[in-house]
Amino acid sequence: MANILSIENLYVNYLTNNGNLKALRNINFDIPKNSVVGVIGESGCGKSTLISSIVGLIPENANIVSGNIKLQNKSILNLNRNKMKKILGNKISVIFQDPMTSLNPVMSIGKQMLLSQHHEDIPKKEKIKRTLNMLDLVGIPDSKLRFNDLPHQFSGGMRQRIMIAMAIQSNPDLLIADEPTTALDVTTEIQIINLLKNLQNKIGCSILF
Repeated sequence: MANILSIENLYVNYLTNNGNLKALRNINFDIPKNSVVGVIGESGCGKSTLISSIVGLIPENANIVSGNIKLQNKSILNLNRNKMKKILGNKISVIFQDPMTSLNPVMSIGKQMLLSQHHEDIPKKEKIKRTLNMLDLVGIPDSKLRFNDLPHQFSGGMRQRIMIAMAIQSNPDLLIADEPTTALDVTTEIQIINLLKNLQNKIGCSILF
């Protein structure tokens, strides 16, 4: 089975006042097509650093010392910002831990979902239709009525569903879920996990947890 993503001998350091901090050392794994892969580790072990490295958003004091990151067998490690932008949201989408820090608090969720389709060369009418379909798919009731609502008008679980809708609306090959249930209660957490599993089957993407 072909791999969507391959991590090869990845080493990442952070430059600190006390010298180099070795955050990731000799990381190797593959994510096959249409699969779900989980990265397990205690807090501070480097999971978020790994995700930041994959999507090209490592902090200024971080350095990828060696290794490679391949998307569909092509290296994406040293792509410039413009090329990486074309990949993010198109081939790779990310669901972050806290939707309130990811969503613009003064912009409607509908407008934010439309803006996230900026790389799509399709009419606005089609983008609106896709947005409403995605909101329906993730279980946002009355999507047409709530299209112009602001993030604070939704519960925490509903905000995370909106983030999922935003992430999958361009049918990415790889969906990265960066601890997407951290800020949720146990019941809502189970609902979000089940939602992601169902969506993975429907849209045929791979998921990295």
